Amino acid sequence: MTALLSRTRARRSAANSPRGRTWKRLYTGALSSVSDLIVLLGSSATGSLLDLGLPTAVPWLLLAAVPALAVALLPRRPSG
Repeated sequence: MTALLSRTRARRSAANSPRGRTWKRLYTGALSSVSDLIVLLGSSATGSLLDLGLPTAVPWLLLAAVPALAVALLPRRPSG
C-alpha cells in the first residue's frame, strides 16, 4: 500500500513540476492548433461545396455523410 501511494505521489509531483506543466501546455497548444486547422479546412471545403451550384440537397447530403461515416467507423464495445 505504501509503495502504491509513493508511486501516485511521484506521478503527481512529476506532473505538477515546471517541466510537466510545460509539456501539458505544449500538448494543449498543439492540439488546439491542429483542431483550428481542421475547422479552417472544413469550412473552406463546405463553402466550396455550397458554391458549386448543385441541387440544394446534394451538398447537405454530402455534409451529413461526414458525421455518419465517423459514427460507422467508431470502434464498438462487445455487447454482453
